[in-house]
Amino acid sequence: MLTGDNERTAKAIGREVGIDRVIAEVLPQRKAEEVKKLQKEGRVVAFVGDGINDAPALVEADIGIAIGAGSDVALVYNRGVLYPSMGLLLRPEIAAFAMAMSSVSVVSNSLLLKRVKIKQEV
Repeated sequence: MLTGDNERTAKAIGREVGIDRVIAEVLPQRKAEEVKKLQKEGRVVAFVGDGINDAPALVEADIGIAIGAGSDVALVYNRGVLYPSMGLLLRPEIAAFAMAMSSVSVVSNSLLLKRVKIKQEV
């Protein structure tokens, strides 16, 4: 188990779920490096992350699962991205483009709302 949590908590959870090897207190930018080390040992790595900081480790892992709120909810599998709500399997670069276009759409729509005049009745 690889986690950013403190070692004491991580080991307690590891014991609870039957995991013997626990790597704790790993900063987000170092998680991808740790995933690579585990793969060099011949291990198949599944990584569960909860935010944008975990993205490099999620992509590096053999199986990556991103869990979070809003736009962070996605499953990353074998360098592809599966959005469960839409049922689409996308390559990471396509998913990144779609996310960028989504942001452009949101900003454009919010700018258009500035033009709408709301008639208030008293």
